[in-house]
Amino acid sequence: QGAEAGRAILSAACLVVTADAAFDDAERSALGTIAKKVGVDDAWVDARVKELAKAEGLAMAARDVGVELAKHQVTEAGLVAAAVAALVSEGMSIGELAALRAIAAGARFPDDDLGPLVERADDALQG
Repeated sequence: QGAEAGRAILSAACLVVTADAAFDDAERSALGTIAKKVGVDDAWVDARVKELAKAEGLAMAARDVGVELAKHQVTEAGLVAAAVAALVSEGMSIGELAALRAIAAGARFPDDDLGPLVERADDALQG
């Protein structure tokens, strides 16, 4: 996949968990696990979370992340990573879902396919 693809996947997860301004230990741990899987170091994750937490125009940032996912052909991996990161704590908030939908739109991922994708991610976490 390459480093840029890994950062795109992780950016999706970082953006979604910062969308509701309630970034907790479970979400941080999930980001760390995703980072290891895609070969991105924790310092990059911390910097990206801080950058996104301060970002104005989160919808625009989400669309840009979606474009990057599509560019690197990792749209589904990025959306699954983002869904898992959002679901690990207390479920997905409205703000997190809105961010996930904006990322999906940027990647031109069909909105009708997003619900089933989130359900699969939730089932994987429960199982």
